[in-house]
Amino acid sequence: MRRIMQYMAIVILLCSLVPMSVFASDETLLVEAPLLNAPSVAPSPEPIIAEPQPTPIVDDKANNEEARTTESVDSTPKDSTTSQAEQVSESAPFSATQAVSDPIKTQVAIPATDDLLITAIKFGSKNTIDALELKNTATRAINVDSWTIRVSQLDNDSEDICNIPMKGYILPGYSVTFASEYTADAGVYPIRGCGNLVSATSVIVEVFHGSQLVERIQSMNEEGVYERQGTTSSRRTGVFAVDFKKVTSRVFLTSSLYEPRADIELRIVELHTNPQPCTAGDLRQQCFDYVKVYNPTDTAINLGAYRLKAGQVTSTSAGIQIAGIVPARGYAIISHNQDGVRVTLPNSAGTAWLQDEYGVVDYPSNATPYEKGDTVANSGRSWAYDASDGSWKWAVPSPDGDNTFAPIDPGMGSASVVSTLKPCREDQYRSEETNRCRSIATVGGLSPCKEGQYRSEETNRCRSLASVVSALKICADDQFRNPATNRCKKIASADDASLADCGEGRERNPATNRCRNAVLRAVPAAAFAVEPIKQGVTSFVGWWALGGVLLLAFGYAAWEWRQEVRAMLRKAMATILPGRK
Repeated sequence: MRRIMQYMAIVILLCSLVPMSVFASDETLLVEAPLLNAPSVAPSPEPIIAEPQPTPIVDDKANNEEARTTESVDSTPKDSTTSQAEQVSESAPFSATQAVSDPIKTQVAIPATDDLLITAIKFGSKNTIDALELKNTATRAINVDSWTIRVSQLDNDSEDICNIPMKGYILPGYSVTFASEYTADAGVYPIRGCGNLVSATSVIVEVFHGSQLVERIQSMNEEGVYERQGTTSSRRTGVFAVDFKKVTSRVFLTSSLYEPRADIELRIVELHTNPQPCTAGDLRQQCFDYVKVYNPTDTAINLGAYRLKAGQVTSTSAGIQIAGIVPARGYAIISHNQDGVRVTLPNSAGTAWLQDEYGVVDYPSNATPYEKGDTVANSGRSWAYDASDGSWKWAVPSPDGDNTFAPIDPGMGSASVVSTLKPCREDQYRSEETNRCRSIATVGGLSPCKEGQYRSEETNRCRSLASVVSALKICADDQFRNPATNRCKKIASADDASLADCGEGRERNPATNRCRNAVLRAVPAAAFAVEPIKQGVTSFVGWWALGGVLLLAFGYAAWEWRQEVRAMLRKAMATILPGRK
């Protein structure tokens, strides 16, 4: 019995060490079971996002809005004991493209990263979008042809997608409002086909630039009007409670999407770029820069709907706003902007063209670019279109009617100092670049020199023969002029008796007739005469003496060889018989 009691004590002790969660109720498993065993949901025919949708943000405390993270959203209060599965199953619907067996994850917030920004939104009672305000925060017009607003309604197993296409431009600082077709006012763009999912538990608004997602807003599951608190980066976090605040009422701003015309009827026909010098108070159009346009239609055209640009076609500067009326089948001169300031065209080179009133579209110009507009020859002329041959050329300024292409004397204006040009000679022409007279070149490229002149080989210019001859001193009778150096040289010959003797060791050069050192042509004589070798007895004695010398040399060499041989023999005997010397 004592042993049984000991065993029971050990079992009780071991049970006390086991965690209580093992014996706890399986209520948590009962909550997760419907989510894990839910029937499969067929994918949406137009899936939006392949990843889980973000959980809605629960606004627990107004004072805790700024403390929410911009990276991810956790709607579960820290002091709550409710499991994460309970929290997700009640308020976090997921995309129909997600497998229902996958766990729901909080998605990273997507802040607004582009110039188009949602500034106000109105949620309906059934998680619908009743109104949406989109604003252009940039300083330029934005083409929204490639932009899309996507509204997605979701519940636990369904998803309804509605795309709002746009076309045209939103001007800088302007807003466009899209509203439900049931609540839309005049001038507001309707949201058609959205809000079909009556049982929606959440709604998501996404803004796409092409295929790039640039902003996402998810509802608070509470109807009402919400307004963005600012457009700075601190109000573009992607966290709804940080970026937006609820207001009791708000007027949604809207303007029409701007769609410029593809082409215009107005045609530029004349450019006056380099006016003539005029006296003070002369207000004629010929004294100022201007652009002449023609209206080929039967209806007058208002220039206030256009801008004028002048200069190089690659210019990025803004055009100037213009004003005025072009009558039907008539001309109009553009010499001032809409504020009364005179227009200025580049003198040297350029062209001109028209834009729409907001500078969004450049309309093709038929004005061919001009060059050398600042030369003297083109001073006072205009660059005009000639309808007779369809080309642009320099012409007489014609601000009051059809273009005129008669000759004009350049530089002739109404200024007090009038310049006149002296007519060129028959063998000359006037240069268009310098406005000076220049000689007409012959076929060979050079005109012949006048009588009494010659052409210099160095400068290729004509020079007077008289001036050359008078500058040279006449040579003496016994001299001639060297053509290479143009100097006088003495006429002399090799047999000239008047030539002085060159002296000892020198000779006269036959080519120049000048004295030079004599060239040695033979070996100089020795101090003593060379005697020839005598034959006979002397020769015999010499041969015998040579033979004796050779014999003595041979005998001495034989004696030396004998001594070496004897030394070698002694060494060999000493090696063989070491006891003997």
